[in-house]
Amino acid sequence: MGCQWNGMARQMMQFDVFARSIHKSHELLKQFGIDLIDLVTSDNADNQTMVSPFVSIAAIQVALVDLLRAVGVQPDGIVGHSVGEIGCAYADGGFTAEQTVLCAYWRGRCVELGNLPKGAMAAVGLTWEEAKKRCRDGVIPACHNAEDSVTVSGPADA
Repeated sequence: MGCQWNGMARQMMQFDVFARSIHKSHELLKQFGIDLIDLVTSDNADNQTMVSPFVSIAAIQVALVDLLRAVGVQPDGIVGHSVGEIGCAYADGGFTAEQTVLCAYWRGRCVELGNLPKGAMAAVGLTWEEAKKRCRDGVIPACHNAEDSVTVSGPADA
C-alpha cells in the first residue's frame, strides 16, 4: 500500500526530535502487539499486516511534523492524500499525536476486518476522460491526481 518501504525511517532516527516522536508512537502501539521501531527501521518484511503501512506512515508523518516544528518551519497550507489526510489532522492541530496514530491503527484494522473483496489500484498517465474510456468493466477512475494522472481502481482479477 502506498509510498512506504521497509526501513523508511532508519536514517531519520538520527534526529532526536524525530526519534523521540517515533518512540512515543511505538509505546502507544505496543498495546496492539505492534513493534513500530522494527516496522520503520528494519528491512524485515515479515509479519506485515494491513495495519503496518497505516501506522508506519502516520507515525512518520507525526515525527516529521514534530521535527519541522522544532526547527521553526510552519506551513502556510497543508495537503494530504489517503493516510496523509490523517497526518494533516495532526499538522493543523486537529488531532494530537496519539489520536493521529490511533486513527491510522483503527483505519487499518477496519480494512483488515471489513471482509472486502481483493482489489487493486494503479496510477496511470491519462486524463480522467481517457481513463473512463479505457477502463474495462469493474475498473473505474478513483482519484484525479493531476490533469494527466488518474488512479484507477477495481477488483484484482479485472
